[in-house]
Amino acid sequence: MGIVPTPESDRRRFWAKVVKEDAEHVPGLGPCWIWSAACFGNGYGAFRLGNRQRRAHIVSFEWHVGPTNGMLVCH
Repeated sequence: MGIVPTPESDRRRFWAKVVKEDAEHVPGLGPCWIWSAACFGNGYGAFRLGNRQRRAHIVSFEWHVGPTNGMLVCH
C-alpha cells in the first residue's frame, strides 16, 4: 500500500479543520481530535477533494496509510 498523493494545499486546508487542543481523552485510545467543519447527516466529517465530498477520517487514513481497498475504516 502506498500513501495517496495529494497537493499540499489540500492537506493544509484539511488540517485547518481539525481541533487538537483540549481534546477529550478516550480510555484506550487517547485524545480525540474534533472535526470543526461540515459533516454528513450521519455525523461523519465531510471534506471536499476535487469535485467529490469524502469522509474526513477516510481521507486522513489514505494519506497516512494508503488506499482502503474496501476496508472498513473506523474514525
